[in-house]
Amino acid sequence: LLNGQGVAADPAQAAVLFRAAAEQSYAPAQLNLGMLLLRGTGVKRDPAEALKWLSLAAEQGLAGGQHNLGVFHAGQSGAAANFAEAAKWFRLAANQGFVASQTNLALMLASGQGVASDLVEADKWLIIAAAAGDRQAAQMRSSLERKMTREQVVRAQERAAAWRPGASMGGH
Repeated sequence: LLNGQGVAADPAQAAVLFRAAAEQSYAPAQLNLGMLLLRGTGVKRDPAEALKWLSLAAEQGLAGGQHNLGVFHAGQSGAAANFAEAAKWFRLAANQGFVASQTNLALMLASGQGVASDLVEADKWLIIAAAAGDRQAAQMRSSLERKMTREQVVRAQERAAAWRPGASMGGH
């Protein structure tokens, strides 16, 4: 219903159905409802209610929910930025293999935005995201590595090689 695949598009009806499923704690529906509320698609735009549903999806461990909650807290949704909170959610999604969160976390680590600056950890995430096909990460990586020592680059490569989705919810 949302995109009209096989039926006429009806975002308002999609929102009703997403809400019914979201109220039953179905994380993908919570994410979808949160995004509709954030964009005002089929419903009145309501960033505060969007935050509620995105948070519920993220807290259930849904990587897409974690990523979009990170985007919300990074201020990209029009809300006041809380970069430490954004980094927390990007890290959780990155650890699950969510490529956009890996790149966003790397940017935050490289600049020290919301987290302590850590070029080695930033490069690790860029290596991982680039290996998953993120061209922006590959470009950023070459720029970042010009600012790093050879030893730092090797450490980042070792960390990236050792990383497995879901294996570590910590920083390294």
